[in-house]
Amino acid sequence: KIPTLTNLHDIQHEHFKSFFSRSELLRRDVQYYNTAKYTTKIIASGPFMKKDFLKNFPFLKKKIALIYEGVDLNKFRKKINNTKIDNFFLNKKIYKRKFFFLPAQLWKHKNHITVIKGFEKFSNNKKFNDLKLVFCGHKFNETQYIFDYLKKRKIKNIIFLNVINYKKLIWCMQNSISVICPALYESSSLVNLEAIASKSTLISSDIPTNLEKAKIFKVNTFKKLDPNNLSMVFEKVAKSKKLRMSQIKFNTSKLKKFSWEKTSMKYFDEIIEILNAKK
Repeated sequence: KIPTLTNLHDIQHEHFKSFFSRSELLRRDVQYYNTAKYTTKIIASGPFMKKDFLKNFPFLKKKIALIYEGVDLNKFRKKINNTKIDNFFLNKKIYKRKFFFLPAQLWKHKNHITVIKGFEKFSNNKKFNDLKLVFCGHKFNETQYIFDYLKKRKIKNIIFLNVINYKKLIWCMQNSISVICPALYESSSLVNLEAIASKSTLISSDIPTNLEKAKIFKVNTFKKLDPNNLSMVFEKVAKSKKLRMSQIKFNTSKLKKFSWEKTSMKYFDEIIEILNAKK
């Protein structure tokens, strides 16, 4: 009987069933259906997610609202000036503006293998073979195919950092050539906003939620399962500092409307509406 406001985040299990075990699918089916059915109001983080929820839960039509995710501007804008952190990356031969950064966890839908293949092709060009691809995340059994591929191909300019703390994560965003958001499915990809707040450029897959962001910001998109296309995008971004600076300037000017302060006020308004309706 307590009024609830819920953000389901996404329903990836409806699109990529093969990424989940049978028990996970069953659990998600029950939990997500019951949550959608009994919550007072559902929040979708973008137009695509709203359509996706309504397709699977048509009964939400009268109780769904759209609120874009926000970003902690101060956290990602504040420059990381820390000698210890600088030395950590120097020891790994990761130099400022000499690497692309992939911050996604190692789940299959994050599409690491396409990025690695695309970067491998890109780095075969002698003009760019001093650049690196840096990625991070928690290693688990299902991720071994990524590292088997790297070992088999003997790719040396791709660096895996394992799990890193948030200051090192922000350092990577702030000092990379570009942050990569390559997922096959996302709710709205908060990383897009975090990268923009860090004053980096963006390379994103052409999934609906990333394309929604591309209507607002300058984003370098690639065909989500096409390493060759991604290789060309790497080249376009790497060879033009003018392009990167122009995109950063434009994106920074558009970011204010996505602050968590503004987002939280929209949630607050929804809560007040719910409480008023209960009187």
